[in-house]
Amino acid sequence: MQLDPASIELVYVDPERRDKRMREMREKLFAAGVRVMNADARRLTGLSPDVPHQGICALAKERENTLDFADLLDDISPKTLLLILDGVTDPRNFGACLRAADAAGVQAVIVPRDRSARMTP
Repeated sequence: MQLDPASIELVYVDPERRDKRMREMREKLFAAGVRVMNADARRLTGLSPDVPHQGICALAKERENTLDFADLLDDISPKTLLLILDGVTDPRNFGACLRAADAAGVQAVIVPRDRSARMTP
């Protein structure tokens, strides 16, 4: 799945969070033209009951995987950075791998179809 910032439709933020990180996030959202609405912690928990919201919750359009393995192979160059995972079944470990891959500039993450953690919120 490729990143698609345009898929974000609306972001709810807790107005009680006034720390530097939230101010920077609000500035980035405003600059990107994303609609931001205030929502108290209870509302945010209702929007994200199974995942801690940390004072912010985004609503995005549902997306499909748009890149298949054959297309990926066609685009590989000597500078392509891939992360290939095998046996990562814990969703939290999977999420940590994805965050690290994003920070490292990985272009694609390859995950087995079976016996692997799935994308979760």
